Amino acid sequence: MRLQITDRDVEREKKQLDGHSMAELMQEKNRAEAVRIAAQAEADRVRMIGEATASATRAAGQAEADVLDAKAQAYKQYGEAALAQMVIDKMPAIAREMALPLTKTKEMVFVSNDGNAASSFTGDISKMMSQVMTLTTHLVSFCPRRISHRRNQSCR
Repeated sequence: MRLQITDRDVEREKKQLDGHSMAELMQEKNRAEAVRIAAQAEADRVRMIGEATASATRAAGQAEADVLDAKAQAYKQYGEAALAQMVIDKMPAIAREMALPLTKTKEMVFVSNDGNAASSFTGDISKMMSQVMTLTTHLVSFCPRRISHRRNQSCR
């Protein structure tokens, strides 16, 4: 009888250990599943961000293309007036770029025998700006002077 009790105790301990091992195995399996789910969620998040970014980039590109198409249509429809508007819109930027080197100047000294050095400098700036007209005429085959009230003025 004592042997049977011992066998039952051994059997009970064995089942208890098997149950404990099974619980540990299930716990490990659950941890692995949790890691897999977290990794999948992160992958999905990165994929969704990538898709959203790509979609936004496509939309921005399409919007830019639409704007360029609209401008092309306007230029086609309004011809010289549209080109004139484009040139006029760019002139302040051209002037700004031409004046940029002067912003880096710390000090100017005008030397003149006749006292006209400063006005000569102003005249030089005016000449540079008038050259923008000539430059525009040659670069885009458009004469800004033709849109003024002096339409028959030469552009050469």
